[in-house]
Formats: sequence, structure tokens, C-alpha cells
Amino acid sequence: MANFSNNNDIDALFKAQDLIYDSWEAETKAERIKLAHQAIALSEDCADAYALLAREAAKNIVEERKYYEQAVAAGIRAIGEDGFKEYAGHFWGFLETRPYMRARAGLAECLWDMGERAESTEHLQDMLKLNPGDNQGLRYRLTFQLIAQDDLAGADALLSLYEDKGFAHWEFNKALLEFKRNGSGKIANKALASAHENNGFVVGYLNGQRTVPKKQPPGYSIGSKEEAILYAQDNLENWKTAKGALQWITQRLS
Repeated sequence: MANFSNNNDIDALFKAQDLIYDSWEAETKAERIKLAHQAIALSEDCADAYALLAREAAKNIVEERKYYEQAVAAGIRAIGEDGFKEYAGHFWGFLETRPYMRARAGLAECLWDMGERAESTEHLQDMLKLNPGDNQGLRYRLTFQLIAQDDLAGADALLSLYEDKGFAHWEFNKALLEFKRNGSGKIANKALASAHENNGFVVGYLNGQRTVPKKQPPGYSIGSKEEAILYAQDNLENWKTAKGALQWITQRLS
């Protein structure tokens, strides 16, 4: 429930949000930025407007972080204390919460890129508490981050919490976790074979036989080349830094 003192404030935010929807359809960067500034002029509680400026107008990562922090603060104001209590556990199921959730996800990614890894991970973990259904797919990013920080117990708990059987992000990370814990034993080999059976494209992107594109594919299906690309884009760093992991998958699956 939005925390506004009068209906004029609510109307202003609705109008600001409509401008943001228009900005998402705008053809040029300049037009998108212009609409974002117009939205903020209407309502400083328009989180999506600040988030757009973080993506489109920030000159460096420090400025990007500032915009995202403003976006999160705006989202908190718009939802209000009562709203957080009311929507907790079901965030994203209500339109009022989505700008805040988008902004906080952007901030988490920005913080990770800045090297603020623990803080980034805390944001993602808290967001999953607010919305365990995880419509945004934050669990995939969080799994990568936990493994990158050698929080293997945390990653294992997360993998056990969600039933994403068959997804490359889940199957290959299970194999990687087992390898990091116990090396290339029977359990790790079995997990790797199962992951490879679900998506035979992943290994080629991990071991360098295929070049990982920088651009994300527009969509994917389980077992597809596009899914493999998304997995490699998110997780290649963890495989490279796990000593012997790339040699292991090449030997097992060549």
C-alpha cells in the first residue's frame, strides 16, 4: 500500500509511471532519459525513473550506483512501511512493488561489479525473502555469487530450496559444487553427466570450444544453445577459478 499523504501524490506517481512505460518504448536514448527526468519532476517516488537513469545516463559506475540507490529509496517511499508488512512474502505479485524490486536488483548487480560482493549478495538474499516465488529469477544470480564467494553451504541450500531440475543453471552448478567439495569422484561425475544430458551445449562454452557471446539471447528453452549461452555468461568465471574444473569436464565429456 503506497505511503502517500493525499490522492494528488498517488495521481502524480501514476502519471510518472506512465511516462516510464512510454520511455521503455522510446526509440532513442535521449528520449528515454528525457522522459525519466519528466517522471521524476512529477513524482520523486518513481523508482523506475531513477533506475532508467542508472542504465542510460550514468557516466560511470559510481554515478550508476547513486542512481540505483535513489531508485531503491524511491521504491521504499512509494510502498511504505505498511506496504512492506502487507506484501512481504508475495512481492512482485503486486504492481506497486515491482519498480522497487527492479531497482534493487539493478543495485545488487552494480554493487557486485564494484567489488562490493557481500553487500550485493545480501540484497539478493533479502529480495528472495520478500518474494520466495522469485519471479525475477534472482536465485540464478545468487547461486553464482555464493559459489564465487566460496559459500558452498549457502549455494547448496539454495539449490535444494528450488526445484529447477533440468535447468542448466541448476544442474551444472550442482556438479560444480560437488567438484569443489570433493573433486572428481563418483557423485561429481554423475552430476556432470546428468547436467550434460540436459544440455549438451554448455561444456563447449565453458572450455572455450565455442565463443561466449557478449549479448544475451532474447529467450531460451531448456536444453537449447541459448540456455547454454546464458549459463556460461553468468557462471564461466566460477568454472575458471575452480582449480581443475575445466580440465575435468573436458576429460569426462570429450
